[in-house]
Amino acid sequence: MAVETTATRADEVMTYYSAKFIETSKDWLVHREGLQKGRQKKGTGLNTTFNRYNPLSKATTPLTQGNNPDEVSIGGSTVTVTLAEYGTTVKISKLLKLSSIDVDAEQKVELVGQNMGETLDELARDAMFSGATAQLASGKTALSDIAATDIFDAHEVRRGVKQLKKNKALRYKDGNYLGKIGPDTSLDLMEDAAWTGVNEYNMGGKHIYNGEVGRFGGARFIETTNQKVEESTVDVYSNFLHGQHAVGEYDLEGDMPKLYIKVPNSSSTDNPADRFSTISWAGTYAAMALVADWLLNIKTSATE
Repeated sequence: MAVETTATRADEVMTYYSAKFIETSKDWLVHREGLQKGRQKKGTGLNTTFNRYNPLSKATTPLTQGNNPDEVSIGGSTVTVTLAEYGTTVKISKLLKLSSIDVDAEQKVELVGQNMGETLDELARDAMFSGATAQLASGKTALSDIAATDIFDAHEVRRGVKQLKKNKALRYKDGNYLGKIGPDTSLDLMEDAAWTGVNEYNMGGKHIYNGEVGRFGGARFIETTNQKVEESTVDVYSNFLHGQHAVGEYDLEGDMPKLYIKVPNSSSTDNPADRFSTISWAGTYAAMALVADWLLNIKTSATE
């Protein structure tokens, strides 16, 4: 009777690896939550251009009888997103594979998965950082003016929500905006009496974002361990607050970021003696702030 091996049942091994990879990488994809998602079709180039139109002036002057409305010009701007390739590879020698206590390379797959998650999260975070409208704590006008007492508190959230409303930023379907904060600044906000923890309203199977910790003042907040910090007179933390369609992320049809596991085989011309295997992730990706007025970076200090 034929013996079933990892060679004859390679599909089962890959299924397990892929599931583990996705589970690990999703733990780190916090800044990507709530972003407008798009996919570039194959054969259409690397750039996607979006038109952004300015609202027309309100037509409050009555028309003269028998005359058509005055002609006006449409104003606007464009935003171009350019895709790029990212990825990393871990090479595992045959001797290590045969002697390692990590027999099925599970820990190595987790490590590569974590790397993909952290990389994509940072690309999204940096796109938000470079494209956001800055709101300095306590009305300060320079980063160096932010003091240790200028923390991320209820006033800063309400001030940010007010500005998004004035900018006509689109809310998400539940009527809230979305905030992305870190452990240092979330502590200050959570100490407010009006803060509502996620466990208090996560009832009835409502959609909860990955990393969501609570809501306050018209926004739901998710927490990231990859918060952007700038060095100044004090450490200055970036706390993002945005509406729907304020930020976008895009990949390429046929090359979405994913896992690749390569084992030695007879067609491996670069590995004639079957001396190594590889675990990789690679893919095409881009993130971009689309509407700066709908994306705020509330820059604050934090209580130590």
